[in-house]
Amino acid sequence: MNKTSICLFLVLLFFSVISATAQVVTDPVTTETDRDWLAYDNGTAHWFTWHGARRAVWFDVQDFIPGAEIIDIYTSQVWFYHDVSYPWDVSDVYIELWNGSVNGPVDILDQSVTAAAHYAPAFIDYEPPVTADRFFWCVANTGMSAGGWPSMLGDSNLYPAHSFEYDTGIWWSLSQYGEYFMRITQTPPPALQRTTWAQLKTVF
Repeated sequence: MNKTSICLFLVLLFFSVISATAQVVTDPVTTETDRDWLAYDNGTAHWFTWHGARRAVWFDVQDFIPGAEIIDIYTSQVWFYHDVSYPWDVSDVYIELWNGSVNGPVDILDQSVTAAAHYAPAFIDYEPPVTADRFFWCVANTGMSAGGWPSMLGDSNLYPAHSFEYDTGIWWSLSQYGEYFMRITQTPPPALQRTTWAQLKTVF
């Protein structure tokens, strides 16, 4: 088997595996509207997946703030989805911020632990805010799980492709599936504790 055949085989294998672990969602997503969120998702839930030990969105700040070379991140927002047919072995997950080009994360800026809840966003507030370069990553690291849990929510927005999954030593683009619901904001959080809002959602 030559190099081209091996690469083609790995690509087909990757997409066949993720296809087996991507399930369709049709319920609408509600979101916090008190601040401006930088996001690539289109706001409409379409699928969820537990494939890959790490799942991420790569940000280019200039997609949202023309000319900006750095950004102060006050909060990350990551959505999860629990289906009783595919039970989680753990609900805790690492949410990480990294600098790095589209080729992959390079320099870690922050690692925080949060608890995921069904069909609800997990909010990670940073005090002081995390300063990131123009190109940075928001990563959900499921290293506490034996099977990639908790499962994450995605949309049907196929372009631009900013969502990636780490598997077999490579960051794979999810351009054929859509964008993860992973958002950040450069606006300070409101005075009320966000956990109160999140706890109103149904926990698995």
